[in-house]
Amino acid sequence: MAGLEFKDIQGILLDGYDHLPASRYFFLKIEEPALAKAWMGKTAKAVATAAQFRQKPAPASALNLALTYRGTRVLGLSEDYGLYFSDEFQQGMADPQKARVLGDTEDSGPGTWALGGPNNEEVHALLMVYAGNKADLEKLALEQETVFASSGLKVVFQQEGLKRDDNKEHFGFRDGISQPVVEGTGQPLNGEVAEIKAGDFILGYENQFSKIPLSPLLPASKDPQNILPVASPQDSRKDLGRNGTYLVFRVLAQDVLGFWNYFKGEADKRGNPTGKASADYLASKSVGRWPSGAPLELSPQQDEGERQKNYQPRNDFQYNSTDDQGLRCPVGSHIRRANPRDSLHNIGVQNEDERQKSLTMVNRHRILRRGRPYGDYIDHPLQVKEAPGERGLLFICLNANISRQFEFIQQTWLNNPKFDGLSDGKDPVVGANDGTASSQMVIPQGHYRQVLSGMARFVKVRGGAYFFLPGIRAIQYFSQL
Repeated sequence: MAGLEFKDIQGILLDGYDHLPASRYFFLKIEEPALAKAWMGKTAKAVATAAQFRQKPAPASALNLALTYRGTRVLGLSEDYGLYFSDEFQQGMADPQKARVLGDTEDSGPGTWALGGPNNEEVHALLMVYAGNKADLEKLALEQETVFASSGLKVVFQQEGLKRDDNKEHFGFRDGISQPVVEGTGQPLNGEVAEIKAGDFILGYENQFSKIPLSPLLPASKDPQNILPVASPQDSRKDLGRNGTYLVFRVLAQDVLGFWNYFKGEADKRGNPTGKASADYLASKSVGRWPSGAPLELSPQQDEGERQKNYQPRNDFQYNSTDDQGLRCPVGSHIRRANPRDSLHNIGVQNEDERQKSLTMVNRHRILRRGRPYGDYIDHPLQVKEAPGERGLLFICLNANISRQFEFIQQTWLNNPKFDGLSDGKDPVVGANDGTASSQMVIPQGHYRQVLSGMARFVKVRGGAYFFLPGIRAIQYFSQL
């Protein structure tokens, strides 16, 4: 395998910027392409690269840039030469068919969105700004804002994100624990069974199918300044996609009070406010981890992490050999749906061949997550009657194949009532549930089971879009179109 070209890869692709908790996201419309291209040329020099974030100490701030399909067209890329952009990227997240696939319906439908929907202004570019604290973020963001108007750019939406020191999202659970390890980065496995081929996350490299993913290719004559790399020794066309990827951005509003009041109500029905019927217990069974991040698979009875100072959540576990029936971590829980590991379609079959088949299949659908919470936290949601303002997650994921990775997980695992042998219910945390009896979560417990029914939709979609995250040379190319 050819080595990764870290200097041409945007930093966010291979680094989660954990040391840069403050962030702001500018969604831009290009009103004057010539001015915008000049701005892109200058910005390309400031965009953070993966090479910079492999150094110690890592940079104290970062800028990253992505484009929608319409953005590439407005900048001057001919449709004829963009044919190898994926269909999903070209159609966009707000496409009616996509909305059905993703479960973006009713009050989560594109018509209700504040960003990226049919009733919103077009988005052409996304500028992501990261800093070590809010004061530094304000300074960096202001520097960008002062040049937008003179660069032919209009801010149509912006949102600030801020990671807590404990990495907890608004429902109160530690997030971002399980991440695939990209082959060629030299990163430790951290509980992962194997590295994932770089081509599942970066265009231009071999993927899990031992194939090079499709990439937008241009005739060599369309790159007179010779900015882009050639497609291959056998193909003289220029590869606009190499070292880039596709970025999925979704604004997900979380109903924190609704979430915790639901689980408290279910606990009250069972007449036992502690133990196996407490709100914390039922919510953790639905997530698959305790609030500290301790996995139920390794700590099924209590939150071991809450009793340890500086606890680091573990990720070194599988399901098939120890918990094929979901007695520790329910089959329908969020983390088991999002990453079934070695247990997909082999419930009750503790067989090494079946385990490996599951791991092979699941690893073909992994995504890199780079999300950030937004809005004010509610520290004790069961003690609060009202919580003004909106809070939620700025969901960001990176994948080389939107359909096979992000959309597959969303449709086939998270929102599928028949997931892995189940009969009813969608993901209890992020699924498109509707409050009916069929919106349920099953918690197996030996010879009986608890059934939580009537789950509402706790996470609603407020906007989003599909973006192309170019390599550094590709950004320079767009600036010269």
